Amino acid sequence: MSQKIASKSLVVPKSIVSLSATAALLLISLLSGCAGMPSGSGTQFGMALASFAPMIGGKQGQSLRQAGQFMVQQDMLAQRQQR
Repeated sequence: MSQKIASKSLVVPKSIVSLSATAALLLISLLSGCAGMPSGSGTQFGMALASFAPMIGGKQGQSLRQAGQFMVQQDMLAQRQQR
């Protein structure tokens, strides 16, 4: 009986964890690819990440928004250094 209750209570957190894990994998793949990308694409990815943040909400959404803003800043910095 206690096992059934435990598995039922874990249904919602698992979906949240998998969503945040997917977001983390996306972020890692974007950050790792950022070095070889043409200039400007980091800004596009950063804006896309920041736009997903309200859908996720909470601390995870906030960190996703910050990561998007960081990518935009890094891309702008890289563009300035190229000139």
